[in-house]
Amino acid sequence: MLAAAALPALAAPPVCGPGLTRAFAQEGVQGDAREGDREAALEEAPEDLGGGYGDHDGSESLGTVVVTAGRTAEALREVSSNVTVITGEEVERSTASDLSDVLRQQGFWMVDNGLAKTVQIRGMNSGNMDNTQNQARVLILVNGRRTGAIQVSQIPVANIERVEVIRGPAAVQYGTSALGGVVNVITRKGGEGGFSATLESGIGSYGLNSGSFTFSGGSGPLDLGGAFSYRERDSFSVSQFGGLRFPRTSSENKYASLEAGYSFNDTHRIGVSYSHTRDNSEWPSVGIRSYLGILKGGGSIDGDYLSYNLSIDTLGITYDGATEDGRFDWQAFYTGSHYERLGTSHDTLWGTGVTRTVTEQRVTNLGASAGYNGEYLDLDLGLDLIRYRIRGSYDGDNLTRDLGFYMTARIKPLGETLFLTLAGRYDEFGFDDRSPGGTSRRMSNLSPSLGVSYLPAEWLKIRANYSEGVRVPTAYEYFGGGDGVSYVYHPNPDLKPEESRTWEAGADVDLGFLSGSLTYFQTRWVNKIVSGDYPGGAPYFDSWYTNIAESEISGIEASLGAELGEAFDLDFQLRPFVNFTYLTRRENGDPDSVASYGGEDTLPFVPRWTLAYGASLDHPGWDLQLSATAVHTGDIFYHYSYPPAHFVKGSEFTSLDLAAEKGLFGIGPEGRYGRLKLRVEVKNALDSKNETYYDYPGPGRNYYVGLKWVY
Repeated sequence: MLAAAALPALAAPPVCGPGLTRAFAQEGVQGDAREGDREAALEEAPEDLGGGYGDHDGSESLGTVVVTAGRTAEALREVSSNVTVITGEEVERSTASDLSDVLRQQGFWMVDNGLAKTVQIRGMNSGNMDNTQNQARVLILVNGRRTGAIQVSQIPVANIERVEVIRGPAAVQYGTSALGGVVNVITRKGGEGGFSATLESGIGSYGLNSGSFTFSGGSGPLDLGGAFSYRERDSFSVSQFGGLRFPRTSSENKYASLEAGYSFNDTHRIGVSYSHTRDNSEWPSVGIRSYLGILKGGGSIDGDYLSYNLSIDTLGITYDGATEDGRFDWQAFYTGSHYERLGTSHDTLWGTGVTRTVTEQRVTNLGASAGYNGEYLDLDLGLDLIRYRIRGSYDGDNLTRDLGFYMTARIKPLGETLFLTLAGRYDEFGFDDRSPGGTSRRMSNLSPSLGVSYLPAEWLKIRANYSEGVRVPTAYEYFGGGDGVSYVYHPNPDLKPEESRTWEAGADVDLGFLSGSLTYFQTRWVNKIVSGDYPGGAPYFDSWYTNIAESEISGIEASLGAELGEAFDLDFQLRPFVNFTYLTRRENGDPDSVASYGGEDTLPFVPRWTLAYGASLDHPGWDLQLSATAVHTGDIFYHYSYPPAHFVKGSEFTSLDLAAEKGLFGIGPEGRYGRLKLRVEVKNALDSKNETYYDYPGPGRNYYVGLKWVY
């Protein structure tokens, strides 16, 4: 897989009428990017460009179309930002058990403190267990919609069709909380071609038990798809501390989803989806180094831990339509999500006993859009209504509303060679403290975006882009909260929105058997919202949210991959790849929140560089798939908050994951009832330190073996 590496090849054969393929693509069903004038341009793409953008497995799935960058399906040759596409085939070949593994193995920095796994893009992350989605700086979407999820570990891989990642601000498309980028998970849908299903069950290290079942199919105008999965694991051992078992690190995840669609008149489709996620996890109240000290003193931390019981239920309804010639298309959608988290703190060290907190979040997302697809101009207009209602033990009762209007115009003065993109979004935000005597606030924001893509040759794309991002303060950050006993957050009516301004330039090359991408970016991050001591209050008791001076982040993103089977006309596919990110600057402009190390003002928790590399092998004759992925992280600082607060330089480490899948035998005459396969995985095969968050390392070397039935 290549991050934004390849140019689009031939489009996949449409599965429906020409006007509806653009709308279906946004829902994860394969189709051309746009019909009419664009269809001829796509047909002229050379046949030897492989399977699509960043996907050279020989398939003609959705490699030519993305839906995240502009909120509508569009050919990648037109996109001016740096977009990463991770295909479902890549996910299946990997050792990934959830979205966090998928992103980590592509070189995205994952911050894992045990209870929460969040992804970081260009120095900004998607939040932690105590955040709600509107506090995030990287937006996590499912099928382009907000669901309330911020943890990438809450999304299992069983139902992933592909993952699209925008690197850089995306406020024009999605509004608040997309400062650093967007991760959009597109799930599998039913379709033509009969019924298909996969059933897998396995066991592994640390008492691991997991299983999954997926199915999809269609008949006439009806399509249906679904997925079910579960995964549970006991406490794990930590290699860097002599294989010490880290108590209270167990986890359990259950997931179910179902989607049905009905198409009529070849140009209209109605879809209904439902998903349920339940996540239970434990984590020790003290870090492993403190735990070692307690052990040496003859103590124990078995009774000192945090536990979270979380559930997310999401209902989605969509309607897609288009004219017969595909010149006009439109869409309307509704997504409603209920997020509930019960947190329990067990404490014997400080004598506070058992305390419980409850956080409830209801997210409503309504929207509509319409598009015009012309020979020299494409135009998309849309509106969003986003509503967050958050109630909790310490959060009070708060409501945040966002009414947004957006427009994207793509001008094609030289046909399919030059694309100029102008986009903008205007948002009206409202914040209400619904507790007795509460107050309200209003604000507005305008976010522009400009981009250009130029194709001087069919194998080369040169692109440049300027975009802005915004994260408005949440109602809790404005109005404050807390329990009044152990801490108090005071209101700050002067709190300003966070903003990011990014420009980038890059090039993508696709020679068929060899693909590559290179991007340079620079981001100015102003009015960063942080938690700090309240002026005149008691330290560590009285706090508030405040803005700090700007930060600056700049760097280089690169990727390279090859299709050696295609290059040397082999009867198997061998795909080596490398993805690399290096930050040339990661400076924090506020001296009160700076890590000073060797004279450098450094943003904590932001690695200087990450490197992901590996290879996969598919041998159809042997019915064998192999994959190896290594991720190396270097030069990172951690902020250790316990008094006295200080900064610690982290250690570099490499994590290696291995996977093998071998077909065993067919079931029934000529495999009529499917095929049985054996799957073996080794995670952290080098038994490395695996510490992405200081004092809370991840598991040591661990194994998995399972059986898979494929029909």
